[in-house]
Amino acid sequence: MSAPPFMPLYVAEYRADTGHLGTVEHGAYLLLLMAMWRANGKLPADDERLSRLTLLSADEWAKVKPVVLEFFTRRGGVLTHKRVAVELKRYTDRVEQRKRAAQSGAKKALKASAGENINENNENAPNLAIAKTEHLLRNQNQNQNQNQNQKDKDIGGEGLGARGREDVSPRNEALEPPTDWPAVGENLAVLAAREVNSAMLDPARTPGLVTTAARMAAWKRAGARWREDVIPALQVLTAAATEPIKSWAYFDGAIARSVSARSRPLEVGEAIAGRGVVVSLGDRIAEEHARANDLAKQKLERMGIAWDG
Repeated sequence: MSAPPFMPLYVAEYRADTGHLGTVEHGAYLLLLMAMWRANGKLPADDERLSRLTLLSADEWAKVKPVVLEFFTRRGGVLTHKRVAVELKRYTDRVEQRKRAAQSGAKKALKASAGENINENNENAPNLAIAKTEHLLRNQNQNQNQNQNQKDKDIGGEGLGARGREDVSPRNEALEPPTDWPAVGENLAVLAAREVNSAMLDPARTPGLVTTAARMAAWKRAGARWREDVIPALQVLTAAATEPIKSWAYFDGAIARSVSARSRPLEVGEAIAGRGVVVSLGDRIAEEHARANDLAKQKLERMGIAWDG
């Protein structure tokens, strides 16, 4: 574990314990405390190293050494300090407690949103967010298909297929295995960063982009395509970023929206002969209604009857 960002100093207790120290001795003691804090509670009992840490010459260190080292415990070739050890343990306990609370919160949030049973003793809690992303993508696709089926029924009873006409809605391609991803074994994080070519997306300088690279596998399993969904989303969001991106999770939403938009079934439509375009059934009905109005107008005008629309 890296050293805590700050070292507590209880001034009243410090002054009570060090009232007999001179100025140089105070300086040497505090410098050793700070060095030990940064070294996770241990320093080598080596005079040359200690004189360097206290910014003293060998002779100066030899003079203050007997008084200063009274505050430390020496075992073998290592110096420790009782109060430093207590404060480091207190800090470590707080970090572990917050980590457990965060993991527990992630599990509960995933259960609530995805409706899945998660083993409370699962040590792979960071993978829960990946499962959530896949679940959301699949739910979006299913909801869109259900909505489209209901629209078809509203228009034609049981949909065009029930009336002997071909259903022109495309099959849902989002759940089919995408085929345009790099070959198995390729480093996807490096390839993606190379495609984007931005200092805001650099796995070599951002460890989070290495530890969260498994999200790319989740995108692939959910039906995302490398060229159509992944790379465009990475390019757009990275171009808009104002600071380095620390996790591939940053792109989850954009890729989910891209997959959803690409896989959304088309509205039921027909090709208009000679135009080479596809329009919805509603637009086709409106066009034929306007054509019928024109024919009625022409017929009435031939009969000498004014057309009132």
